[in-house]
Amino acid sequence: MNQPTGSARAVSRQVPTGRCLACMKTLTPADIRECSACHSPLPYVSKDSTLLEPGAVLKGRYQIGRPLGSGGFGNTYLTFDLASHSVCAVKEYFLRGAAVRDRKSSLVLVEQGREHAFKRFRDSFIKEAQQLSQLGAIPGMVRVFDVFQQNNTAYFAMSYVQGQTLRNWLLEQKAPQALNDALAMVNELLDILGRVHARGILHRDISMDNIIRGSNGELTLIDFGAARQAGKPEMTVYHKGVYTAPEQKLGVTQGPYTDIYAVGVIMFALLHGRLPHEDQNRLEPLPGLPQDIQAQLDRIFRKATHPRTSARYQQTAQMRAELQQVALRADGYRLSLSRPRRDLRGMLRTPKGSREIRLKILLAVFLIFLLLLLLAIVLGDAGFYSVTD
Repeated sequence: MNQPTGSARAVSRQVPTGRCLACMKTLTPADIRECSACHSPLPYVSKDSTLLEPGAVLKGRYQIGRPLGSGGFGNTYLTFDLASHSVCAVKEYFLRGAAVRDRKSSLVLVEQGREHAFKRFRDSFIKEAQQLSQLGAIPGMVRVFDVFQQNNTAYFAMSYVQGQTLRNWLLEQKAPQALNDALAMVNELLDILGRVHARGILHRDISMDNIIRGSNGELTLIDFGAARQAGKPEMTVYHKGVYTAPEQKLGVTQGPYTDIYAVGVIMFALLHGRLPHEDQNRLEPLPGLPQDIQAQLDRIFRKATHPRTSARYQQTAQMRAELQQVALRADGYRLSLSRPRRDLRGMLRTPKGSREIRLKILLAVFLIFLLLLLLAIVLGDAGFYSVTD
C-alpha cells in the first residue's frame, strides 16, 4: 500500500473524456444530450461548490465523476482509473465548517483558526486509509490501493462496489423476505467483522448506512473513520443513536462485543423492518413463527444488545453459532413487513429516542418563553405602578 505522497499544492486538471461522468460508461455517437446507459444529462455537471469538478484528474490518474456520498469529513466520488482503465472510487478529506474550495484550482482552503483541527482530522483520515489497506484481503471489505495528498488535502483510491446501502435495500423490499435470508445477512456481517476483529481492529460505526449490499447480494462493510485498536482503556466518546453501545457513550474500554451490539440492532431491523426504540430489549412477535424459534431469536437479540459488556457475546463466532442453529429450524418461514413504506422510511431513519430528545428541547424552549413572558408582565406592572405613585 502506498504511503501518502504527492504535493499538497498540486492542482487537478481537466482532460477530454469519452465517458459519461455520472456512470463511467463509454459514450456512443448517439449520446448527445443524455447518457443512454444512465440517462444523466450530458455533459454531467455539479453545482455543489464543496465538490471537485466532474472531469478533474487527480495524480494524473484518477478522473473524478459524480459524488457517491458526502459527509462532515469528506466526499466520495465515482472515478475512472486512467492507468488500469477500470472504475474505482476515490475518497477525499474535506472538513466541512473548517474548509472551503477554490473551484478554479480545486485547492482546499482552510479557514483561519481551524488549521489545527483540519490537520488533526486529516491525520485520522490517512490512518483510516492505512487501516483499510491492511484489511483489503478480507472478503466483504473494500480494497484501498493508493493514498496520496493533493489540493492541500488527502485522498485514497479504493475498489468500487456496485450496490446500495442495506438501509435503502430494506426500504425497497415489497414482498416478505425469507427469515433465513435475513439470518444469512446477519451471519455474513458477523463473519466479516470476525475477520476484522482478528486483526485487532474495531469498526465502532456499524449501521445499515455503512453496509453495502452488492448487486450479487453480498455485503461489504465501509467507513472505518471511527475504527480503533481493540482493548484500549479509554476511547473517544461516540454516539450514533440506537446503534451505539453504552460503553461507546462513556468512552471506556471497548471490544468485539461493542460491534456485536450494533449487529444486534441490525438483526432487529432486518426482522421487523424498522430500528428498535431506545433501550428496547426484546424482539416483537413475528407472525406465524413457532414460539420456540421466536424465543431463541429473542434470546440472541437480548444477549447481543445487553447493556453490560460481560453479558454480551464476546466474539462474533459465538453469535454466529447460535444463529445457525436457529436457521436449521427456520427454513420456509417468511417475514411480514406490511408497514406502509412512508412509515418504514421514517422508522429506519430516526430512532424514537432522537424524536423524544427533540420534543423535550422544544418543550424546554416553550417553557423558557413562557417564563420570560411572565417576567416581562411582572416587571411591566411594577414599572406602571411606580409611575402612578
